[in-house]
Amino acid sequence: MGAVLTRQELIYLKNRFNARSAKFSKNETVLHIGENENQLCFLLEGTVYLCTENEHCERSILRFFRSGEYFSSAMLMPAEYAVSYMTAKYPSEVIFFGREELFRFCAANPDWQAKFTELLAKQGSRNACFTDFVLHQRSIREKLMLFFRQEAHIQGSDRIRLPLPYTDLAEFLACDRSAMMKELSKMKGEGIISGKNRDVFLDMSASSAR
Repeated sequence: MGAVLTRQELIYLKNRFNARSAKFSKNETVLHIGENENQLCFLLEGTVYLCTENEHCERSILRFFRSGEYFSSAMLMPAEYAVSYMTAKYPSEVIFFGREELFRFCAANPDWQAKFTELLAKQGSRNACFTDFVLHQRSIREKLMLFFRQEAHIQGSDRIRLPLPYTDLAEFLACDRSAMMKELSKMKGEGIISGKNRDVFLDMSASSAR
């Protein structure tokens, strides 16, 4: 798995700090710009999207967060550029930790300090750079292959469960859904991927040979 906190670790920290948690329904807004600025939000369960909307109310999915990952309002774009918010894709539960209190705890506990240092580094700048790298690929296939390989690494298997529905995946990869589905059909025909629905098996030998 990638850099995440386990459910057990999150519940321990929640009890340790008597932290507030909240449940959100599907499509309910979790965070707005400027909200809970001094907190780190950890996803106990569910999926949360970082979204923007332009002046035409056209939505873009910039990031997505899965169980064990963190997010904060500092990740949201300033309001002068676009409407920016976090929303629950599915019913989700979020734990809100005070940033300074959490950092003081880590400073006094070397094991937790190491864990959070890795978490903040890997989930923050590295994941953001990888997302930018994917989006800068010229073809839909290149975007898909990089995304699949990253998921195989995170999930620890070439048999992956797509974390996003196909419509949202196309939105995240900034490509047309119909064109993306056609490319996926071609990749299946060439033996690069197989599987049904959101369960995908990635044949690394076939993909690396092309």
